[in-house]
Amino acid sequence: SAIAAMLWPLCMVPSIAQPSIDLSPGNEKDAPYEGIMLRQLNFDTLRPEAYVQFQQEMETEKLRVAPRYWKVAKKDQKLFIDLINDDGKIISPSSLLGVSEEELRLFKRGGKLEKALVAGAWVSDSERDACVLPISLAKNLRRSGVQETDWKPADAIGQRLKLGSYAGTVRGVCDSDVLNNEVQDLDGEPFTPVDFTASSASRGANAQESTEVGVESIEAVSTARYQHVDSAETVIVPWTLAALLGADLRSVAVRIDDPALLKYLAARVLARVQKNLFVGEAGRRKLFATTSKTSLAGLGNLIVPLLISILILLNVMIGAVYERGREITIFSALGLAPSHIAALFLAEAVVYATLGAILGYLSGQGAAKLVQMAGWSGIYLNYSSSSAVFVTALVMAAVIGSTIYPGLMAAKAAS
Repeated sequence: SAIAAMLWPLCMVPSIAQPSIDLSPGNEKDAPYEGIMLRQLNFDTLRPEAYVQFQQEMETEKLRVAPRYWKVAKKDQKLFIDLINDDGKIISPSSLLGVSEEELRLFKRGGKLEKALVAGAWVSDSERDACVLPISLAKNLRRSGVQETDWKPADAIGQRLKLGSYAGTVRGVCDSDVLNNEVQDLDGEPFTPVDFTASSASRGANAQESTEVGVESIEAVSTARYQHVDSAETVIVPWTLAALLGADLRSVAVRIDDPALLKYLAARVLARVQKNLFVGEAGRRKLFATTSKTSLAGLGNLIVPLLISILILLNVMIGAVYERGREITIFSALGLAPSHIAALFLAEAVVYATLGAILGYLSGQGAAKLVQMAGWSGIYLNYSSSSAVFVTALVMAAVIGSTIYPGLMAAKAAS
């Protein structure tokens, strides 16, 4: 019981996540939509398994997700996806953005994405080989015989182009200034690709997102901003075509209008995907972090309780040796070697450690589940947490280690 009592609070702690961080300034309600956006804090590539888990959770509730794919040219290099019109004119954009038609529904509040479209329509999921061009690129790719002063954005609609190795059609023309300055996502950033070369200059080119980010790093997200590629140099295509052209998945978003469903799915995704989420709730932008209160880096916090527990167990086992003096004498008379008697005490400790670990883990997770059911925020269960596994193994090792000296005492008493 002492082992279980020591273990259950330690197993419960890895299930406690940081509360949400409000990203909206003052009393503003600046969330572009009610929903969830999943991405790496440093805009690194989103792993396929995380996207699949996110998509499965949303499809269970009949919700459609909006994936975003990026391909950005490196410093002093081209994108290697040229745009070629029927006259053979070639334009090399700086970035490629793959999106879905669901973006129009996401950014319906305020109509800013619709405002960015000056001619034509947005990309469609049913039409893979299509694109939306910024005014500057569309003007440069205008048909022969059309003067620049006579050209209008509507003239580009329906124009055939070659996108890398794929033939496509210009479906729409957009205003890059609106995309750059007005269309912002739940993280307060444009949803267009990040200029990693410019951004890494201030953050370090080798910056990576760790599995468990410190509290200070999480809170710094509210003020951190990245430089994005100018939308005037960005070609927008359906995400299916972007994936074929070698773009990487960088984020995925979903709109959820039901407040109760939004809270439920945010908790589900946090527990399953274990990634930080940007959430739009009641008009406010929030960051839901999966940062644990403890991690393997915080092992020093466990030393004192472990030492106390080891001393308690040591005292109990030494008392058991003195209480079983008569039994030890009988075992010795029956022909058991001192090493065999010591092994009996170690075997007993292994049984206690195993039973105590199981009871402690179950009681810890059970207590966390009860607290979660009671409506306390910030509790997200992770039954396979590496911290829980590590703490369980550490406690079992402490129990067995505290029996070595009493076992040697028993062996000495039998000799």
